[in-house]
Amino acid sequence: MNNELMPLQEFVNLIVHNTKIKICIDCLSDILSLDSMELEYNNTIHYNEVCNYAKTTRKGLRLCLKCKGLTTQKAVSLNRPFFGVCPWGVTEYIVPVIQNSNILCIVYVGNICADSEITKNCMNRAANITGVNKNITDKISSMDNAKTRELYESIGEAIKSYILLMYSKSKKKPEKKIHWVVRAFLSYADTFYNTDIKIEDISGLYNINAKYAGRLFKKEVGMSFCEYLNNRRIEEAKRILIEKNMSIGEVAFECGYNNITYFNRVFKNITGLSPGEYRKSNINDRYITGV
Repeated sequence: MNNELMPLQEFVNLIVHNTKIKICIDCLSDILSLDSMELEYNNTIHYNEVCNYAKTTRKGLRLCLKCKGLTTQKAVSLNRPFFGVCPWGVTEYIVPVIQNSNILCIVYVGNICADSEITKNCMNRAANITGVNKNITDKISSMDNAKTRELYESIGEAIKSYILLMYSKSKKKPEKKIHWVVRAFLSYADTFYNTDIKIEDISGLYNINAKYAGRLFKKEVGMSFCEYLNNRRIEEAKRILIEKNMSIGEVAFECGYNNITYFNRVFKNITGLSPGEYRKSNINDRYITGV
């Protein structure tokens, strides 16, 4: 009999299979760098249709990150599981994973709609404050209709127990792993590059000084958070310029730039070409080579 434990990602996928429940495991240590415990980015941040839509404006993004920061503080303070509801009316079961009085990570069992009317009202109020389109209420259908509290509690406790079991049996990989704080910053930058996300926003999630986080990020990644974000945005812009028939202004906006002049300057600094020159060059290359 094979006594090996399945990877954490497989266990998470299995336990919420055929449901609309979304799992976020917010790391507060290096635990996710251990053997078989690495997760896909969509399980390390709040990533679902409602949460992503709520972050489409600067105010919406800040509201979501502020809420998560307060939830993290509450989890650290209480040291026990609890149910919570965010300003958008999304219910979650929050489970701190504790080992020797230290919180290793926090498990969020979320994307739960406890009451569709209440959730709709919450979404409308939050949309008024943040400028997010009220069509966000259409995303209620993507949420898990509240069943019994016991179900969500069981899922949260099962994931917590599995993490602790893996933690007790795992050995650190020999290669150097990136610091968990930097990994979190990378996940947010890679996912929300097209929003007005700033290092101060993410620092607040973990109650970390933004200047310290910036120095740590540059030390581990080799560039500042702003430089990384611009590179991520320009990579996406290059793809869109070749694959889609969008104006330069539309491409800029799609990639998180509200100022076309600034977008053009950043694009040329990174690629050596203007967006228009890059598109023309690559379209000509594709025509010549028949790609």
